[in-house]
Amino acid sequence: MVEIHPTKGFWLKLALSVVITAGIVSFLLRYVSWSDLQGLFSRANLWLLTVPPTLVLMYFVRAWAFRLLAPTTPLGSMWSIMAMHNFLLRVLPMRMGELSYAFLVRHTGAVDLGSSLIGLLLIRLLDATVIVVIFAGALLFDSALYYGDASLGLAVAAGGIALGVAMVFALRPLLAAGVWCLSVVLRLLGLQRRPRVASGLAKMRETVDTYARYSLRFIFAQACLAALVWALNFLMVYQILRGFGIQASLPQAVLGSTAATLSSLLPVGGIGSFGALEAGWVLGFSLVGFERNVAVASALGYSLYTFVLMGLFAIVGAWLSRRSRP
Repeated sequence: MVEIHPTKGFWLKLALSVVITAGIVSFLLRYVSWSDLQGLFSRANLWLLTVPPTLVLMYFVRAWAFRLLAPTTPLGSMWSIMAMHNFLLRVLPMRMGELSYAFLVRHTGAVDLGSSLIGLLLIRLLDATVIVVIFAGALLFDSALYYGDASLGLAVAAGGIALGVAMVFALRPLLAAGVWCLSVVLRLLGLQRRPRVASGLAKMRETVDTYARYSLRFIFAQACLAALVWALNFLMVYQILRGFGIQASLPQAVLGSTAATLSSLLPVGGIGSFGALEAGWVLGFSLVGFERNVAVASALGYSLYTFVLMGLFAIVGAWLSRRSRP
């Protein structure tokens, strides 16, 4: 097993994250009553049972995408890694759960830590770009659902798409420039000749060079898989809304949950995505016509339900991973 020993910095981040998460959630609770929450859960219906198969399929598609980065890892093992990785993203502060993917994949011996992180960075850039593309498509499908300025929304979406595509192609030069700047600073400090520092810089250069091996065909395949993952994710949002008795269309589910999705990807100071996800959810669904108390109640219901599901799948993933280990 891979052991990660927490440091004082980790506990400080954890304490700060707890405070921030508690602050955001307590602020949101001002706009919802316990009767609203009770009403939400009392309207729960069979639609909620359609969510686990969608989540399983979404994990398989994501596992396929990550397996392209580590071809020697079996698809079943990568599914287990995805299950554990996604749950750790929900519980560790400041997106620290992202690191768990690199450690879990390295534990299989399939790829080194640096290459794992470079591949993960590429996929996250594609994720953000694809989310904005789907948002723009939903906005074009029915702009009347968006209570803000639809033209402004489309302009921002177009800018986001252009920025995302540019970042994907400029990632290697930017990383190389970062390593060069670091080497200059170390040279000025007289540290570059030290064996450990020199070895670390060499490994960083090798890691950056791995990005050059990603072909346009590979990036296109990853973009298509990312599109399928987020289509399933937005379908899951729709299923959960219907499962809590909230009448919403699929475009409403996409437009309303986009803000929550993007806010959960940011390295903000909450525990995992708690707090940031709910705040983005309330903002997004308020813009598509939900009453504020309904938006807050549905945010909490979505967060709790997906947290329990992801926790159960993480347990299954850990069990399968343990059984597959010699």
